[in-house]
Amino acid sequence: MSLDQPGYIDVEAGSYWLVSPAGGRIFVAACPNVTLTDVVPVNPRP
Repeated sequence: MSLDQPGYIDVEAGSYWLVSPAGGRIFVAACPNVTLTDVVPVNPRP
């Protein structure tokens, strides 16, 4: 994967924290017939 290009990963069902050490935004999309729930944005520490 590259910080300049979208990346794709397959994960098992479960709970995950997504973090970017480079800052910026993280975009998450689900495949058809898959549901994302309890998505909560977190503000970084000042």
